[in-house]
Amino acid sequence: MERYQVYVYELDQNGYLSKETTYDKNGKKIGETELILDKNRLVKYSDWNLYSIGKYSFEQKYEGKSGSYLLETTNVKGEKTYLTQKKQHRIVTTYSSSRVKSEEKLNRRGNTVSKTTYNEDGTTNKVFYKYGRKGEVISMKIIEQNNTTVVFKHNRKGDYIINQMDNTKRFVKYTEFDKKGNWIKSITYEDDEPIIVTKRDIMYR
Repeated sequence: MERYQVYVYELDQNGYLSKETTYDKNGKKIGETELILDKNRLVKYSDWNLYSIGKYSFEQKYEGKSGSYLLETTNVKGEKTYLTQKKQHRIVTTYSSSRVKSEEKLNRRGNTVSKTTYNEDGTTNKVFYKYGRKGEVISMKIIEQNNTTVVFKHNRKGDYIINQMDNTKRFVKYTEFDKKGNWIKSITYEDDEPIIVTKRDIMYR
């Protein structure tokens, strides 16, 4: 089945795309995307098409001479995201209506140090990250609402090399990976002794 569509592009005064309108083969309008840029930075975006539910849109504001810090993002769901500076960290807080939905702490490089998600039932999920000298993730700790804790450790390539759950003495270490970065050998340890060796063959089509 082939779908014939016509795209009409409109550019702003600087030559950047500001509007894209899509029509079907009968000339019926089936989609529209609008972008507003300020100094080459996206400040407003909206998108609608016949095959989606509703219209998606958001706005962004920036601060500082370079405009590098995002102050606020608003999307169609009524959620708002604010970025504030607290000592050496930047805090990204997302609100759904008046309720805090999540809070994310960033380091000086802009990497996420921790993220807390506040669920509607009053429980929370937390994720903590640690980074190497080059900014690579070296460990990730997840604390779920039922207090289940999962710790992932990474190698310099970003591969998971250790997976430990519930702070038990049993953990899984991934030792070999294929060219696509998927693990093909793992060793399960208990009391620092290997108890299970798992190998797997992956076929790509």
